Amino acid sequence: MSDNEPPQVPPAPGWAAPAGPPPGDQPPTAAYPPAGAVPPGQVPPGQAPPNQYPPQPQPGGDYPGKTLGIVGLILAFVASLIGVIVSAVALVQSRRAGRKNGPALAGIIVGSVLTVIGFIVSIVLILALVNAAAQQADGPLPQPTGDEQVQPTADPQPTQEPDDQSDVFLLTVGDCFNDPNVDEIFDVPIVDCSEPHDYEVFGEFDLEGDAFPGEDALFAQADEGCLAAFQPYIGVPFEQSTLSFSYYVPTEQSWISGDRLVSCLVYDEAGQTTGSLAGAAR
Repeated sequence: MSDNEPPQVPPAPGWAAPAGPPPGDQPPTAAYPPAGAVPPGQVPPGQAPPNQYPPQPQPGGDYPGKTLGIVGLILAFVASLIGVIVSAVALVQSRRAGRKNGPALAGIIVGSVLTVIGFIVSIVLILALVNAAAQQADGPLPQPTGDEQVQPTADPQPTQEPDDQSDVFLLTVGDCFNDPNVDEIFDVPIVDCSEPHDYEVFGEFDLEGDAFPGEDALFAQADEGCLAAFQPYIGVPFEQSTLSFSYYVPTEQSWISGDRLVSCLVYDEAGQTTGSLAGAAR
């Protein structure tokens, strides 16, 4: 050992000298994650953590379709069909945003109900107008006569002005008129009974029933009713009289319009008469 070299000191027991990397090796470098990678244990932005629900919208405040739903509800009361359409659009907008829209739903319900009611009322009004127009086209309805059979007084007074065209439905006991010479009678020429005339009304009554009875049954009822009114007016039974009687009865068309009136007419087969036949006893 040279005098200039330091003495070798052995390492302390239990300690090893640090070992360096083998010659030519480089120490390992730290690895960095690629750009945009999410570290372990974290949640990507915009996603809910596992087993959790996305945040719910807070109650109150404005949301799509809210104002439009209120407008639709108001319109449902004044323009029901338009209110239904507006409310439906508002409800769709709110549901797409994940919100409920009570006013829009109410507008659809109220508008639908009022639309149906309006439709029914319109149908009823149209039918009423059509019925009124049909009745007006059929002509005037017969006037009610009160009792089924009217017993004449000894001196009946005509109700129509002489030399006037009277509605046949307005004839009453004591009226005198001339033959209108038509098949279906609507008007008759009224004359004063003191003048020559063809017929005089001596009785009238209403027939009963809803369905038209047919001509045979109609004439049978007219014969029976007018025969019962003959003697009280003329003064003698029909079998002993020199006079004859006829009658005006409803047609099938006028029956549909409500006509039930039978007018009993007395006349002389020999020709026109002058003066009233009430109490003539002939």
